[in-house]
Amino acid sequence: MVLYALGTPAAAYAHLLYGHQLAACLLWAGILLLVRARTEPRPWGALAGGALAGAAVLVEYTAAFAGLALAGLVLALARAGRWAHAGAAAAGAAAPVGRLLADHAAGLGGPLKTGYHHSATAAFAAKHAEGLLGLVAPNWQALHAHVLSLASGLCGWAPLWPVAAAGLVGLARGTGPKGQVFGARVELGALAAVLLACVSLNFEGGWRVGPRYAVVALP
Repeated sequence: MVLYALGTPAAAYAHLLYGHQLAACLLWAGILLLVRARTEPRPWGALAGGALAGAAVLVEYTAAFAGLALAGLVLALARAGRWAHAGAAAAGAAAPVGRLLADHAAGLGGPLKTGYHHSATAAFAAKHAEGLLGLVAPNWQALHAHVLSLASGLCGWAPLWPVAAAGLVGLARGTGPKGQVFGARVELGALAAVLLACVSLNFEGGWRVGPRYAVVALP
């Protein structure tokens, strides 16, 4: 926890009641509960984990990319015959995500329409009109800004992140306790998905301390 608070931009973002840091807490708690649910007899932990992970998307859209790893986790529950757990996890996530889509439909013109589609700033709107809300393809500018830069990237604000990533790879490939290996695989998948999204952005800017879009995956 000390490494997370002091070795990343987490402390700076914790000054905001809403946003990237809250999304990080919700997503991480959801992942931990869902991984633990594999060995629990009842599906209540899976339901809570799905709800927390889904709520992370309510707070920060970027958390949706980590959902790709969580979808794999739900499929693993189903393949292991834990159908009630898989269903509970999916239902838990569907509630907050469904509410978000309903709010979009009511206030922004469609379930997949966001505030970015209605920007009053022409340059900002043009950037978000490219690709998926500004996500295009991995590019050097985004890689430098969000990962390599000492001023705004992971290497400047969380210089131990390659060690952490290597540790997750080692755990994911290891022969340790199944829960630990499984958890490492999910967390590694979430980190990889969010980093891929970050290095595919066609812009940088806004209020930030370090790589704000990567904050959701830093725990």
